[in-house]
Amino acid sequence: MVLTIFLLLLLGVPISMLVVGTSYLEDCPVEPKIPIYLLVGGAFGFIFLCIVLWQQKRARDYMLLDESEAQSDLEDDFVMTRSYRFTEYILFLFLLVWFSLGNYWLFSVWRPNYTQPLHEPRNWCSRHLYLFTFYQLLTCYSLFGLAVIGFLGSLAAYVCGLRRK
Repeated sequence: MVLTIFLLLLLGVPISMLVVGTSYLEDCPVEPKIPIYLLVGGAFGFIFLCIVLWQQKRARDYMLLDESEAQSDLEDDFVMTRSYRFTEYILFLFLLVWFSLGNYWLFSVWRPNYTQPLHEPRNWCSRHLYLFTFYQLLTCYSLFGLAVIGFLGSLAAYVCGLRRK
């Protein structure tokens, strides 16, 4: 249940990426791929999180069924579950590559002009767009770091539990 609530809150990230990417689509001529990164990453991130949430719901529903209903539903949904898993893995790989590209596009124009200069009209990027993208990437790194710390903590607790037995 905690994971589901966390995932629902996390849906705010791709939605905000979509909104900012759409709002500032033409406001970064120095690197026009930055708003595209937000749009595509937001759309596919939203789809990915919806698939994960759907699987969470289905797993919770299976736990509520009695054994005979669960067995018949399990046989019927085997193909669908594999399809969802495959789609989830492909989306994850795409988002990982897209995240790497977003890092490259953003940091290749480190600290651009935030106002349009008269002598170089294409050498600027919206301050709001640039900083939003920067903090979005920073948030992703932070969440990844927390996941690694959580995994290592769980692993340490598991190993300590084995040693006590």
